[in-house]
Amino acid sequence: MVKEEYTREIAEILREELADELRPTKLGDDFIEKAKEYFLKIKRKIKELEGIKNPVIEREVKRLEEELKSVREMIEKIFLKRFRKGVYLALLASERNPKMLSTRNFLKIEAELFRKIAQELYDTRNKIISEITSAPEEEGIKVRILDDIPQFVWLDGKKYGPFSREDIVKLPGDIVEILEKRGKAEVIR
Repeated sequence: MVKEEYTREIAEILREELADELRPTKLGDDFIEKAKEYFLKIKRKIKELEGIKNPVIEREVKRLEEELKSVREMIEKIFLKRFRKGVYLALLASERNPKMLSTRNFLKIEAELFRKIAQELYDTRNKIISEITSAPEEEGIKVRILDDIPQFVWLDGKKYGPFSREDIVKLPGDIVEILEKRGKAEVIR
């Protein structure tokens, strides 16, 4: 009787979990302990009955194994749904402030995971944005190329060019000075 009550309880939790797309169902603080006790009881009962050669007992063993399998699948579905909700809420919280993540109704172990995910998303996004926005501007002087110039290696060991007429490029000042004197480039102001 206790077994069937627990199965109904898990089925009800699953139904509630599936019904709300955003908020997790409140699980008791003892949810994990109760689930462990249930699994232990059923496994012990199966072990106790397994050796008995009686069609009624064999059917009971099979029924218990099916019940165990069914409850396990329901618990897996419950936590898969809860993880989806938690990751989504962590993503939302990471947009502004991961510390604002609401972990109400999550088990302690779930709440810790989703806080870490929210913080990691927040930190990673900020690193990417920072890297993009703090890229140093190209150094040099902006010039318009007035005549085609083949590729060349400058005193700094870097290759420059080739450049085509009307290209707009930034070049070091010493190169600009020489190109201007030769009529190959003009500074854009």
